[in-house]
Amino acid sequence: MQGSLMPDALNCALIKEVEPGPTWYGITIGKSTYQQFTNTLDSSSIWWDEREGNLYVENREITSERNWAFLEACFIGSIVSAINVIEGSFPLELEDFVAEYGPPDYVTWGNRYSERSLIWSEQGIFLVVGVEYEEKKTIILFSPIPVEDLQSSWLIQSLPKEGKEYKVPEDINGSHRLPSHLEVEDPWGYNDD
Repeated sequence: MQGSLMPDALNCALIKEVEPGPTWYGITIGKSTYQQFTNTLDSSSIWWDEREGNLYVENREITSERNWAFLEACFIGSIVSAINVIEGSFPLELEDFVAEYGPPDYVTWGNRYSERSLIWSEQGIFLVVGVEYEEKKTIILFSPIPVEDLQSSWLIQSLPKEGKEYKVPEDINGSHRLPSHLEVEDPWGYNDD
């Protein structure tokens, strides 16, 4: 069953295997258990989406140490297989991700015309960035995927295939305008070899 597309929602049913991956707030993809996950977050606002199979957590007490608002997680058995941190404040800027991990392995559309999804496949990092100000919107952590397997992976299957239509009031000529840097899939040129 396919629900919302990433990055707005994980599709846990597509994740078939899990390996050790990145760590967030002491929760390690492929190692941490459901019990460790819930103990670490210590949130009274955790619920399962029975239809999609995702676990959701709302952080009702945002602090400088817990600076995220909402997240969802997938599990294989009791092991965390992916985490989607939504409305989080991330310590690294886009240029820091690029400096740390190199250019992303893949850049494609986000769910809005002004967002792009950047994937560092072998690091298990998926970052959604606003094009206009390079503002980070969402980060998804997952089990690393070899670059050569990325195109056939659950991750790519979960993504939008094009930018959503952008509508603005009609100009004098009756046409819609879109800033030219938002018309291309990869405005930074990372996919250019």
